[in-house]
Amino acid sequence: MMETALSTIQSVFKRLNLSYPTSLLSQTDPAKLEQIEWLYQTCEELRRMGPFRQQIVTHDFSTTSSINTYPLPGHYYETVPLTHYNQDTNWKLIGPLPDYVFQDFKEGAAALPSEYIWRIKGFDENSSSASGRQIELYPTPTATENLTFDFVSAHLFVPPNWAASTAYTSGDYVNLNGRIYLCDTNGTSGSTGPTGTDDDQSDGSTQWDHYDQPYDIINSDSDVCIFDADVVKLGIRAKYFEDREKPLANRAMSEYNKAIEKMRYRWEGQTRARGDLRGIGGRGLHRPYVQPGSWSWV
Repeated sequence: MMETALSTIQSVFKRLNLSYPTSLLSQTDPAKLEQIEWLYQTCEELRRMGPFRQQIVTHDFSTTSSINTYPLPGHYYETVPLTHYNQDTNWKLIGPLPDYVFQDFKEGAAALPSEYIWRIKGFDENSSSASGRQIELYPTPTATENLTFDFVSAHLFVPPNWAASTAYTSGDYVNLNGRIYLCDTNGTSGSTGPTGTDDDQSDGSTQWDHYDQPYDIINSDSDVCIFDADVVKLGIRAKYFEDREKPLANRAMSEYNKAIEKMRYRWEGQTRARGDLRGIGGRGLHRPYVQPGSWSWV
């Protein structure tokens, strides 16, 4: 269901009987640069509509005694609600809380919570910074505890899969076990590849750094769009008609929107619950609540 970014663009413009790029790198032709821009616009649009299953990543981190702020992953885009847990206690982390509620617990009259509450403070581009980090917990941890949550990744593409016994050049990117790595030493890979999130990992005669930033710019003609190719193609086509052939734009956009719904079904199943949010336990925590008989096909 997923294709390289290059083959996706080529497929669209072959069917339109138009010239298309043979490479997406170092392009100078204005028409082909426009085609690439339509690809970017479509992928960015789908990212805003999410989350789709292929965007969701699990993040695990450990607390440190007396430290109450922690960094978000570099390719964090938005949180997935109600996925935050303390794995040591199997208790849900309560949040994200609005700033005024969080401050009321910290400074006001609210009682000290028995579970962690949390909020997102803002973004700090300096990953080495000890202050200004983005996840704030209350109360401040007093020991090491293992926390986890799901988030929507900012990635729009993934690089080619890592392969054993393959020559790599500094600057090459690979995808392995859901992580992206950047080669920093010319050489030939070994038999297992890099793991985890460390830098300077030896692999045969080459070496890898974990890449934690958004992979949202094409770096190789083998880069793959994370979204289903049929949907991306229709999105590019709709944008072409919007700019070039207005009378066909409405129909093309309708086909694109229907394909988006079908993509949701493919990844999430064909039923959706219609219901409200009901508070649980008087703690300000809300979970989806579905009344009996309120399921419907859409």
